[in-house]
Amino acid sequence: MRLDELYRDYRRAPDGPAKERLGRALERFFVRHFSRRCGSARAPDLSQSAVETVWRKLPNFEPEHDDAFTRWVTRIAHYAVLHEHERRRAKAVEAGEFESVEFQHPKTSPSGRVRERERMRLLRSELRRLHPRLRGALEDQLRGGDVLGYARRQGLPPATVRTHRRRGREALRQRIELRERTPSR
Repeated sequence: MRLDELYRDYRRAPDGPAKERLGRALERFFVRHFSRRCGSARAPDLSQSAVETVWRKLPNFEPEHDDAFTRWVTRIAHYAVLHEHERRRAKAVEAGEFESVEFQHPKTSPSGRVRERERMRLLRSELRRLHPRLRGALEDQLRGGDVLGYARRQGLPPATVRTHRRRGREALRQRIELRERTPSR
């Protein structure tokens, strides 16, 4: 059942089994949410804290539409994630870990975005230089194509397509590593 349906059941009978079902659903929702965003190690603690927040604030909650409860719970989770990331940043600054992954992530670091753009340019350049069979298999994979579909279209056995993809990835990796080590003029 969706969270909003469980919430409506809970509103009808707040002291019955609906409360337990809602509690279990909230726990699953929060663990899944925090595992994706903060890692599975911190997810149980963050989930417990968020569930306590929901139960504490629930008496004052007034739904305005059918999806209000799910949105409200998601906002609580969102702010808990923001708080967790801020806590991690503060801890990293205290420890002097300016080289931590959070500070070098391409989405948060200006130099990381430049490096990522350069790497993508290099990838496209080297992809064009691959052997046509390897390049075709890799381009199909990058577009989300499957091995069997590509094999049928090209008239190749699926094992050959898998080999072309693997060899293409290896050749591309070697070419990019070589270009990154070699200074450009």
